[in-house]
Amino acid sequence: MIFSGLSTVGLTAGIKVLILISMAIDLRFTKERVRAIREKLGLTQVEFADILEVSQPTVSIWESGDATPRGWIVLEALLKLEREAEAAVQ
Repeated sequence: MIFSGLSTVGLTAGIKVLILISMAIDLRFTKERVRAIREKLGLTQVEFADILEVSQPTVSIWESGDATPRGWIVLEALLKLEREAEAAVQ
């Protein structure tokens, strides 16, 4: 099977699903994007960290741009929060 020139022969079904998801959803959480989600929800870094089950210093590091969020659970939670933040603004 080929997706946009990417051969997925030999890949597991789970990896193929992740490829499809990453092609359809932007999983790059820049410092601006992370901060915007948090601020739209009206959360402090501590509250945001508690929701994501990470430490406040981790959120601070993301927002400073020294690192980016990683790990499927965190990325999935950020996507969910981003949808909630967009809905709250509308």
